[in-house]
Amino acid sequence: MNHGRGHSSGHRSSERGGGWQSDPSWFQPVDRSRKTNSHQKQTSGFLDVKGCQTVEDLIQLAAGHGTLTTSNLSAFWSRFPHLMHSQGHADQRERPELKGRLESILATTVKAIDRFGAWDVSTTTLGLAKVVSRLQSHRIDRMGARSALFQPLLVKCDVKAKGNTFQLLANRAHSLSKFDARHLSNLAYAYALVEYQPTFKGGTTLFDHIANLASDRMGKFNSQDLANMVWAFAKVKASHPRLFEQVVGTVKERAFSAFKPQELANIVWAFAKAGETCHKLFEHVAGTVLRRDLRTFKPQELANIVWAFAKAGEAHSRLFKKIADCVVGRNLAAFEPQHLSNIVWAFATAGEAHSRLVTKIADCVVGRNLAAFEPQHLSNIVWAFATLSMYHPKLFNKVADAAVAKRSEFNAQNVANTLWAFAVTGGAPEGLFTAFAPVATKLIEDCNAQGLSNIAWAFGVANVSTPRHLFGQRFIDTVCEKERTFNTENLSQLHQWNLWQQELGSHTLLPEALRERCRDAFVSVTILTSSLQTGVVRELSAIGLPTKEEVLMPSGYRLDALVEVFGKRVGIEVDGPTHFIAREPTGSTLLKRRQVDSIDGVQIVSVPYWEWNMLGKHTEKQEYLSSVLGVH
Repeated sequence: MNHGRGHSSGHRSSERGGGWQSDPSWFQPVDRSRKTNSHQKQTSGFLDVKGCQTVEDLIQLAAGHGTLTTSNLSAFWSRFPHLMHSQGHADQRERPELKGRLESILATTVKAIDRFGAWDVSTTTLGLAKVVSRLQSHRIDRMGARSALFQPLLVKCDVKAKGNTFQLLANRAHSLSKFDARHLSNLAYAYALVEYQPTFKGGTTLFDHIANLASDRMGKFNSQDLANMVWAFAKVKASHPRLFEQVVGTVKERAFSAFKPQELANIVWAFAKAGETCHKLFEHVAGTVLRRDLRTFKPQELANIVWAFAKAGEAHSRLFKKIADCVVGRNLAAFEPQHLSNIVWAFATAGEAHSRLVTKIADCVVGRNLAAFEPQHLSNIVWAFATLSMYHPKLFNKVADAAVAKRSEFNAQNVANTLWAFAVTGGAPEGLFTAFAPVATKLIEDCNAQGLSNIAWAFGVANVSTPRHLFGQRFIDTVCEKERTFNTENLSQLHQWNLWQQELGSHTLLPEALRERCRDAFVSVTILTSSLQTGVVRELSAIGLPTKEEVLMPSGYRLDALVEVFGKRVGIEVDGPTHFIAREPTGSTLLKRRQVDSIDGVQIVSVPYWEWNMLGKHTEKQEYLSSVLGVH
């Protein structure tokens, strides 16, 4: 969907970040740590962890227990993540003896892995994965005295280290086959939580092993196990089409009415994330959601559902409308930055305009402290508004300030999408572009073809002075290196960048052959003459102005009409709705007016659609044209 309009367009990014930032990491597998497992009961010296209220209590219990069996160790690690933020009445000063005891328990666990059964492996792995995930997401350095206590866990469980604890657990899992459905789903979830896909000799992975075992047990998975399983495979990008096909077959045999909101959301999220298409699955989920009372759905579930449908290209206007109406009717205080950005991203990607929804989200964001918004949240939000041709000045101003403050944290795609969005809406603040110029310079080689052309086009629209090195030889070399990956729209944007360099009198130009390709792409856009344009041309002729239509200018731009007024050529642009956002010219429209004037030496007169449509009689229209052209 091109919101830049015609050959003067800016191109929106198809690399929507919705994928990374829509991970439903809150999704928890079936938790069996709070139940006394029959295997535990049969083991002598049962470690009763349920009575522990703090991590310190748990460590003291295990340290004083004597010999720890595999079941004791599994129970310990299953309970540990639940107590990480429970301080109780424990002394929070640094206690070296506790750190030593925890290190000893971890070492004992590692030594015992070769004796672990299927339950021990899945339970311990899941417990450790939750611990590591929470330490990473909550920043261990912000945990005060506990940071020293927890530090060994991150060291020993660092998935980047050779022979790390998760690899050892995976090796043990690979040697076992007596996993039930819950073991497998929890094991897959655990490794997805730490974003690790262990490999074995021969090139196979733990997820290959899980997929093979799961195929023989598919009928044993309950709805949450299935959702957990496919989510995990999608999260670590483990491609197993056959597994996804089997899940579809299993799901079809069951009543979707039994699926909880969380399970519905995560199944479609996983299929969308993995790129596994199944139209019937999405239709069934949509039908189920449409029959449900959405007041029972959490913000993340609503966000994941619309994200998944948009990502998978599954059009369903009724579903989007129902979710939009639900969100509009809610207090958005419970919606996190990720939820808000994913929702507006999804509606923009799906082409589902819902003004009340996006306005409410914009107002909500304006009222928030944007310190909690990550770069991709900010870039996705403004990208969505630009894609939907909606402008909210307060939102864009606030996002601009937040983006400048966080600019060092932006990646190449965030930069390209943010600058593109501000340029498209016609509001390209000089301060924003000046601040991002060094960031763009640093990341320019990380950009793909679309990112390069978006950045170049956006700066051309903004027309701000930039450091010479941003569009220096490094930029030219990067564009030439990726030339074969540019599509027609990318090349058209680069042509407009070339024109901008001409405006500036710059000697930094693309190679001649590539410049020709860009111009050819720019002028190749199919021309469609609107009835509005035909009407304006007819009235121009009626007032005695011979008119040429669809005139190709030396710059490569086409003018709707070209007339001569008092010996001077004047371009007429009949600007329909796509040339404006809230009746203000888009960045594409402003760029065309400026470049035709500076490159071709022709001033453009705009005939906005709403002004023309207010005119009734031919005489009124002729008087209007005479007035704007100064030929009274």
